[in-house]
Amino acid sequence: MADAMSRGPISTVPTPRLHGRDAGGAEVGGPGGIRGRGGRRCLGAPAAFDLNFDHLRDDEAELTINLGDPFVEGQESRNTKHLERAVVHRMVEILGGKPGSRWGYMPTGSTEALDWGVQAGREMYPDAVLYHSTAAHTCIPKAAWKARVEAVAVPAGPGGDIRVDALIAAVDRSRGAIIMLTLGTTQHEGLDDVAAVREAFATAGITRVYVHLDAAFAGGPLALARHPLGVAQLEGVDSWSTSGHKAWATREPCGVLLARHEVVDRLRHRRVPYTGDIDVTVSGCRPGGPARRLRHALTAISDDQHRARFAAARDLAAYTQGALVDLGYRAWRHPWAMTVVIDSPLPRDLVWRWGIFGHDGQHHVVTPPGVTRGDVDDFLTEVADLPRQASA
Repeated sequence: MADAMSRGPISTVPTPRLHGRDAGGAEVGGPGGIRGRGGRRCLGAPAAFDLNFDHLRDDEAELTINLGDPFVEGQESRNTKHLERAVVHRMVEILGGKPGSRWGYMPTGSTEALDWGVQAGREMYPDAVLYHSTAAHTCIPKAAWKARVEAVAVPAGPGGDIRVDALIAAVDRSRGAIIMLTLGTTQHEGLDDVAAVREAFATAGITRVYVHLDAAFAGGPLALARHPLGVAQLEGVDSWSTSGHKAWATREPCGVLLARHEVVDRLRHRRVPYTGDIDVTVSGCRPGGPARRLRHALTAISDDQHRARFAAARDLAAYTQGALVDLGYRAWRHPWAMTVVIDSPLPRDLVWRWGIFGHDGQHHVVTPPGVTRGDVDDFLTEVADLPRQASA
């Protein structure tokens, strides 16, 4: 185990202390996080926790309700809609979009955002079939079921990206198509190529297409890293979504949904006279606290500091992969990923203790910001005590 555990520094980029102040003078910073079973860090699901929001406790002691469209103030005065709008504008900026080019709101998480995308796609093409890859988020078939839309699963490649040829072959050309693509699949952190999908549809002469891009974990990090598929995430998509807790450490499930104005305009007939609002969201009534935290995360910490957070997390993933390979496990990761895929079997009790996700004999370990070298080494120590794996 000595070779696997003594690799030296994992990054030449110093991890920022993540202390800063927003425009209002409030401080952000400090490590934290809730541990799972037996005091172990949960390594199976992405959830950053390296930002501290204790300074917001007094504000969050009061009830805040964001009701309906964040761009319509409405009658409910106990809201943080101004912060929700700031989050939308800042996320568009991070993604390289033009100011004001997208409408958006903060859903309760990826599931709600995907529900919104499916419903908006059905509104545009009432006869549509929904297509998603076998590596896409597991809630997509449920979203299709709730919207009464037929869903078709399309094979993904071994890296988790959708097979574009299989997608084109599966499409019913007599009906509209809702395409749910992913930037950072749950199991492999694979990336679907929106431009390649759009080009394939154009070549095939298929024009009645609605595209939603689920960028729950990887969207922001890839944009800041200027990855080729990250710098223009809004191009070619009708709606886009990400999570707040997975990369931005909001400590509570939440998300950001962005959509073209032409898409949301189709939904603006849902007016609620007694609230003075427009019901263009799925949840309608949303807590205002996550908007406070996500706005701070996106504005009080600089882009360079966020890049350093994510670079350190990727370095830790690379260290984890190398150590697992040294121990005889078939472990791999994409160069951009904070996710390490383990193709070798793991004992059920180890998987349970560390909250590791997986299926069909494949598991993964995720190292988002907040997971430390010490957390990983504790995990590797337990792995080293298992019967030695045969080399891949």
